[in-house]
Amino acid sequence: QEHWANIETNLERLTISDVLIHRVKRGDTVASIARRYNVSVKKIMETNPKINARRLKLGQSLNVPVPSIQGGSMQARNT
Repeated sequence: QEHWANIETNLERLTISDVLIHRVKRGDTVASIARRYNVSVKKIMETNPKINARRLKLGQSLNVPVPSIQGGSMQARNT
């Protein structure tokens, strides 16, 4: 529950409304994931305070903060 409290606090501070769950694939870096979802590396790192950006593991789940789509919101989904 402490983990979720940290995420909720970070989400409020980041002023974002949705989070996608990204599963790390071969060749992924935090920077490439940030580019894919058009968010900053800083926001990904703030939303995932316990990850080591230099040691991502295959299959690891990352919370990726994304803005809402105008007129509705994106649903959190696994990618």
